[in-house]
Amino acid sequence: MEKLIINNDILFSKVVELLKEDKTVTIPVKGVSMLPFIKGERDSVELESLCGAGAARPVSRGDIVLFRYRGRYILHRVLDPGGEELVIRGDGVPEGCEYPSREEVFGRVRRIFKKGIRPVDPRGKGMMAAWRIWEAIRPFRRYILALYRRLVWPGFCRKQQ
Repeated sequence: MEKLIINNDILFSKVVELLKEDKTVTIPVKGVSMLPFIKGERDSVELESLCGAGAARPVSRGDIVLFRYRGRYILHRVLDPGGEELVIRGDGVPEGCEYPSREEVFGRVRRIFKKGIRPVDPRGKGMMAAWRIWEAIRPFRRYILALYRRLVWPGFCRKQQ
């Protein structure tokens, strides 16, 4: 299959437009910020609208959402959905969070397609249990991720440098 590279602003403006029309959108994932649960350049995600049928759908702790923050579109996990601003961080990001307003959150991951084929429910019991364990070991994640990137996924990391 031929690869087509599209500017993120162009791609995501269309993705957001489709989500606002209450459509689902499947996009490939890039980057390492959602490791180990979503692998860039390998997995893709199906996004669902957060405002289907005119009513806002609630965002919960553990949801993976598409949002715009400081001019960039990002796909990360919700840590705290309370208040006007959400607290969000990538699974592969050891420190720091993003704080987008609710208006800057456009969609939620409904399914992750591992290797672009095998669908996984990001809210399934197994995935949520694994994420809770991952959150509990946060002080050690930096070392685990460094080892993971070198042993399990060395080709991608060399490509990124």
